Amino acid sequence: MEGRCILNQELGVWFFNRKAVAMMAAVSAAFLATVPIASSGEVLDPWTPVSVDKKGTETEVGVWGRTYTFGATALPVSIKSQGVELLVGPVRAVCEVAGEKVKWEQGGSWVHQAMPEAVTMASWMEAQNLTINVSTRIEYDGMMKLGFSLIPFMPDRHTSNAKVQRNVDRAFIEIPLKPEAARLFTFFPASWGGVNNSGAVSATPVAYPFKAYFWLGNEDRGLGWFCESEEKFSTASPTNVIEIIPGLTETVLRIRLVDTKTRLPTAVVFGLEATPVKPYPRSDMADHKWHTPEMGVGSRVARPREWWTCQRAFPDKQVEKRLDRAAELGVRTIFFHEDWVPIQNYPFPQPEEGFRAIVDGCHRRGMKVIAYQGHELSPLAPEFAEHYEEYLRFSNENGIDGFWYRAPAQADFGVCYKSAYGKIWLANLTNAVGRLNLDGIYLDGSVKPFGCFNERHGCGWRDAKGELHPTYPIFAVREIIRGMYAALHPKGKIINAHQSLYCGVPTSAFVDSYLDGEQLATEKDGSKIKSMFSLEAFRAEFMGRNHGIPCDFLCYEQPPHFQIEDALAIVLPHDINVRPSGPVALEKVAPVWAVQNRFGITKAKWHPYWEKPSFASAEQEKVIVSGYERDDGAILLVASNLSPGGAVDARITLPRNTASVKDEITGETFAAKDNRVTVPIGSFRVRLLSVANH
Repeated sequence: MEGRCILNQELGVWFFNRKAVAMMAAVSAAFLATVPIASSGEVLDPWTPVSVDKKGTETEVGVWGRTYTFGATALPVSIKSQGVELLVGPVRAVCEVAGEKVKWEQGGSWVHQAMPEAVTMASWMEAQNLTINVSTRIEYDGMMKLGFSLIPFMPDRHTSNAKVQRNVDRAFIEIPLKPEAARLFTFFPASWGGVNNSGAVSATPVAYPFKAYFWLGNEDRGLGWFCESEEKFSTASPTNVIEIIPGLTETVLRIRLVDTKTRLPTAVVFGLEATPVKPYPRSDMADHKWHTPEMGVGSRVARPREWWTCQRAFPDKQVEKRLDRAAELGVRTIFFHEDWVPIQNYPFPQPEEGFRAIVDGCHRRGMKVIAYQGHELSPLAPEFAEHYEEYLRFSNENGIDGFWYRAPAQADFGVCYKSAYGKIWLANLTNAVGRLNLDGIYLDGSVKPFGCFNERHGCGWRDAKGELHPTYPIFAVREIIRGMYAALHPKGKIINAHQSLYCGVPTSAFVDSYLDGEQLATEKDGSKIKSMFSLEAFRAEFMGRNHGIPCDFLCYEQPPHFQIEDALAIVLPHDINVRPSGPVALEKVAPVWAVQNRFGITKAKWHPYWEKPSFASAEQEKVIVSGYERDDGAILLVASNLSPGGAVDARITLPRNTASVKDEITGETFAAKDNRVTVPIGSFRVRLLSVANH
């Protein structure tokens, strides 16, 4: 028999030439090789087991807060987040063969495998000159990994291979989002400095080069697309790989997989994940975090000539005094930077007894202890000399470029978790958490899938000219961070990630909170920092709730142009906090914490300034007002003047007829009349105003 018969109850009988079957098998094997082996069914808190609900010809796959529906096409026909539909219609495969647009004639999908932690869907579409096969794995956190294959169509088993169409001219993935569900964007990678990677979706089409992660959404929810490299793309222009095409009825996120004639079969692995990825914990605002290193301008610690435990936290070695003051000011979680161990990011068998005493001292004062771990490997580590060429993240074709230098004298280089070092680091880290009774880990850059050129461990890819390009190892990083979450979270430990410029949920779903803002620290002219922000950029990247992960803002002070007070004016109307670094910043932020505690903001309803109709509002364009409302009717307004032009007399319309408002920081009282009040607010300053009844 020249062909092989495959029987399926829903699809009927189809015949494939042996070579076609081999091609499909090869593509499937390549995809499945990147999929983790099925676990024992463990589903980590707060997620729930993946559900499958058959509804007629459609299959609805449910994860916490989201549903992905598959039907008579190769790609999802519906994506809902928190019960709200994100799509206008099915995700589209727009293809062209021999100069003509492909007209899909039929398709289907079915559950290939269902487990508590993941469901795999098989789906297909067929036309007279092309077939699409897709294997989609939906994991319990909502991450969808799609193996998307374009293969030749063969009408029947008697068709000669010579007559089968072997090329495809175009193949685009088009995700048609509702315009109201795609007002904001953020992407990675991006240039360090500024926030050009996030903002409002333009009213006109915009094209981008390849991005490993691209998110479109709004203040409540969204959808992320991601891919590790463009190795399997066939595109004519490197600057036109991803497009946002806005419209009255739909905003399309277009991924140009193929726009130049390409031989079949061809396959691409990419992912989709709707957000938020898990319940947003308002309680995080009450977990007052203090980053101990003195990192603000004017209070920086000169690079020491000798190393001692936590030198950047206690440059004067007055440990007890500083811990007492931190507890007095309301610190509940204290972060120690890299110098809790002498070898960068290598906590085994270190640290010294000196740090153990500091941990115990924090615990006696009721403060949790979070210790630093980053994405670098030190030449002082035992593995470095023998394995550094395999473990390190090459940042260009020439190899290692860039490092961090610290005491005791060492130059620490970025590692790639696609190498074998990821598991070594994870084992050392989790061992240290248990050994020292740490309350968690602070990850500096570890959740970011940095571009890597190192072919020794499988990163990097070469184009037809032999030029080397980076891989962004999203799935390798995801497995390491998920392994960390599995080891620490059930024990009540915290994972906090510094991930400035990156909001990729495939990896950051497995952290408890994140820190963003360091990309502004490289701006030498502090006067430019305020103009770098747009409110839309802040809501896309720094707010956290639309991703499902609380965020703190990292502020490097550059007085007099940009200080903690300026940062507070930006972040407080978004229901997030500045995370103070060092004792000077702590003294500035602590009064805000005190007001928030007294009012009980974590148990109050939050009314953001963009909410329509507005809870409270200001007449001036650059003045924004958000508010908290308790069940007993008490109100706390957060009013910010984000005008660089100077102070304004903000005319605020109140949420109800009141007698006066009181600034809870300064104690000033302002009389209200006809449901309005006028309050002077300095440039980039914020007022916390309690509302008093008549």
